[in-house]
Amino acid sequence: MAETKQEETWLLDSRCSNHMTSKGELLSSMDHSYKSSIKLGNNSTIEVAGKGMLEVPTKHGMKKMHNVYHTLDMDHSLLSIGQMLENNYKLVFDEGKCEIFDKNHGHKLVSTIKMSPNHLFPLKLGEKGDNILANVAVKDESWLWHLRFGHVNFSSLKLSHELVHDLPLVENPKSVCEGCVLGKQTRQKFDHGKAWRASFPLQLVHTDLCGPMQNKSLGMSSYFLTFIDDFSRMCWVYFLKHKDEAFEFF
Repeated sequence: MAETKQEETWLLDSRCSNHMTSKGELLSSMDHSYKSSIKLGNNSTIEVAGKGMLEVPTKHGMKKMHNVYHTLDMDHSLLSIGQMLENNYKLVFDEGKCEIFDKNHGHKLVSTIKMSPNHLFPLKLGEKGDNILANVAVKDESWLWHLRFGHVNFSSLKLSHELVHDLPLVENPKSVCEGCVLGKQTRQKFDHGKAWRASFPLQLVHTDLCGPMQNKSLGMSSYFLTFIDDFSRMCWVYFLKHKDEAFEFF
């Protein structure tokens, strides 16, 4: 596979169904058995001679763009906005630029593309600076399979490599999954011996009002109110027909 050069420019295209390029030498893992045709805006068609993967060197490491069509007789390489949206990216067009956010990592801004004088949005692959592909066209495969398996840990994903067809070799990422941090965190235990207890009756009283109950009591009450003395553990229980009677029993 030839290395992606800095002068390789791809255009954002909202009508493009897939990423596509006529430069097949840029693609690896080519599937030449895939054949199709694409209808252009002038009603002409171009042939798809296969599809493959484009590797893009960035300051964040090598990124991969999958399902890139190798098309024939195209003057420009195109990035599909729809395919980027499917990969969970958000594109905002405003004030002569396009900002691309990664929704998988806290809506982080990953690229800013300035509009050219001819009203196009060119993205140069491998270029350093703001206009860099980085994570735009494809999510890291390890994170993608982490999400597909319901945020399973990466050690288990590695063990599943030989059990699941077409599962790539998953590597432990350096960053942390925000969803896992929020969804799997547990509260620390209370320190032993730090709880305060009453030293005489009625110094501390615990109370709870429960209801309305689905079935009323024999006295047609829908609520009950409890008072528990912390010192003696004495418990009082009162039945209430209405919730606003709680203060009277208190």
